[in-house]
Amino acid sequence: MLSYRYLIAYAHSTGYGSIEFSRSAPITCTDDLTEVLDYLRRKGGATNPFILSFSRFDNPAPTRRATS
Repeated sequence: MLSYRYLIAYAHSTGYGSIEFSRSAPITCTDDLTEVLDYLRRKGGATNPFILSFSRFDNPAPTRRATS
């Protein structure tokens, strides 16, 4: 199954944040963005989140994370 990965930048009542968000279909409408907002509320604990920007990754998911 093809997966679409996005970097989502958002603000909420106490600050800012960003997440990597994956879904099986591309983001094409506001209903898709509402799904992201619902995720931020449920899983991220964000109060009154709003999306500042989002960008789709074109490359495949990394097999390992970089260390610093």
